[in-house]
Amino acid sequence: MTALANPTMRTQADDARFVAVFALALEHAGGYTPEEAKRVAGTLLPDMLFYDPTRPASFPSNGWTLTDDAGDAFLAVLTKGKVRGTK
Repeated sequence: MTALANPTMRTQADDARFVAVFALALEHAGGYTPEEAKRVAGTLLPDMLFYDPTRPASFPSNGWTLTDDAGDAFLAVLTKGKVRGTK
C-alpha cells in the first residue's frame, strides 16, 4: 500500500504536493486567487470522511447517505460556486 492510499503513512511532503497541484487546478477551473486556492486545497486535508453512527448520516458533516450528492458539493468547490449542481 502506498502512502497516498494510506493516511497513516502520508507525509507532509505528500500533503504539500497535493495542495500545490490541486490549488493550481482551483485557480484555473474556479478562478481562485493563488492564496484562496492554497487555503481551499489545504482544507481538503486530511481527506477522510468521518462518521458517527450515533448521529444521522449527512454529507459533509457526518458521512453520507446514498442520496447525498457529494459530486455536486465537489463541483461547487472546484468552480468556486459557479457550478451548483443538478438539484
